[in-house]
Amino acid sequence: MDITTNRRVREQSIPKSELLKEREENLLKTVRREKHDYIPTLAHSGAALVHYAGKTLREVQEDIDKCTDAFLKAFDDLYCDCSIALRVNYSIHSRASLGENTQNYLGPDGVTIEHVQKSFMKEDEYPLLIKDANKFVKDVMVKRKYPFLYVGDSKKAVKAIQTLVDDSIYSNIILGPHMAAALREKYAVTTMNLGYLFQNPLDSIFDHFRGFQGCLIDLRRRKGEVKEACDHLWQTNSNRLEKIDRTYPFVTNWPHIPTYLSPKQFEELYWPYTKMAIENCKKSGQIFYFSAEGSWLKFMDYFRDIPKDSVIIHCDNDDTIEMSKKIGDWQIIAGGCNLARLRTCSKQVNIDYAKRVIDECAHTNAFIFTADRTWVCPGDINQNLLDVYEYVYENGKY
Repeated sequence: MDITTNRRVREQSIPKSELLKEREENLLKTVRREKHDYIPTLAHSGAALVHYAGKTLREVQEDIDKCTDAFLKAFDDLYCDCSIALRVNYSIHSRASLGENTQNYLGPDGVTIEHVQKSFMKEDEYPLLIKDANKFVKDVMVKRKYPFLYVGDSKKAVKAIQTLVDDSIYSNIILGPHMAAALREKYAVTTMNLGYLFQNPLDSIFDHFRGFQGCLIDLRRRKGEVKEACDHLWQTNSNRLEKIDRTYPFVTNWPHIPTYLSPKQFEELYWPYTKMAIENCKKSGQIFYFSAEGSWLKFMDYFRDIPKDSVIIHCDNDDTIEMSKKIGDWQIIAGGCNLARLRTCSKQVNIDYAKRVIDECAHTNAFIFTADRTWVCPGDINQNLLDVYEYVYENGKY
């Protein structure tokens, strides 16, 4: 690597629009494994940005300008080229309008989003899900989860549903794109994933129908029905990524159940759908941004059975260097710093590890530097994190 200390000085004289274009082109060259100027640095942005600004989500979430200012404040001090999408990752008024059965809600600190998984599908109801998933949700799941919508004051029920719809529109259609635009205009930082999402059918069953315990039991007792349900959801409810009208920002996938699966279960019940989605994505000239939550090294051989450079594998529990050695010649790797290490070890220890990551991973010409986990809790953005990002930003030049 060519060590330099003047990147920021040079960029001060470049108009924001030109700097944004430069950063986007450098990122796109990286994922195409083309010659490029420097390692892209990716902000793994979450609600910790708001805490860094001295605010809570509760204080700012309903005011688009205050929320945007709070989410963007850290970028005054954070040196990066791109970010994952800035968003409020829960329905703001859901608990107030839909009650205690809401699974995602804001925790007591006003920053951290809490998740309590509740399963409202019974073990013997797979035939109903397989026959018609939408009808099963409407006639069984919703009634079981929110019984008050079907008894008593109908006006209250209508208001609750309208609030949920309004929250979704505000968070996903208004606030998210607004913050992405502000990030581009003020800091010339591009949002890498915005818009197209993919969820594997087995993750849908895991997240929305049977939960952690139920799913793992069903995989042993009702494997055939689970497979039929996945096939039905794939055909009727999945975004198979067959029609994508742009090449950037990238498609996003947040897998949840795979690291609890055996290799055989992964091969039979999970991989076929993700493989088809990735192949469809590649045909459209797109890249599949894949947040590899948990440990994925045991599954990496499967990623050689898809087109080269079709996936950005964002390392979580897996060591970035090990992942790069395993699959970095075939797929794009993202990783490089560890939130736990940033909190507990010295600045020098963290910078030394970043140096090692650069030396071991950057030679593939398909490497993105980022943190292992999304910044969701108070303290996730700290001086060590800022120092490490600054070091890579200044010294990650080819």
